[in-house]
Amino acid sequence: MELLDEHVDYLGHVRFSSAVYRVREPIPPAALPVEPLERLSADEALGLVDRFAERVGEPDAGHVRLCGAMVLIAYGEFERARERMRDVAESYDDSATPHISHGFEFLPALAAAGEARARETAELG
Repeated sequence: MELLDEHVDYLGHVRFSSAVYRVREPIPPAALPVEPLERLSADEALGLVDRFAERVGEPDAGHVRLCGAMVLIAYGEFERARERMRDVAESYDDSATPHISHGFEFLPALAAAGEARARETAELG
């Protein structure tokens, strides 16, 4: 939705569920995000995640920032994903950001699986 920010207003979110937006004007089909992995660099995508984290505000921004690790995994940037997880873990825990520990438990395995898959793909040539 950050790619559509000139057409929508962020109104708020329901924790662990969804975000609510108001459409200010019709969205032209050409503005709809298609193929974001090909269209955006990892840094651009991560910038959008961080911008949304600022919109959401604390403490829920921690969950959004942790999603940045998933973005980096999608781009095959596994070490940066691990670094992102460490950075988020230094700033957030379950006492301030409920259930964030589930992401800390899940994401390292996702990164390892992605990395193994990338190695297999490279070996197959």
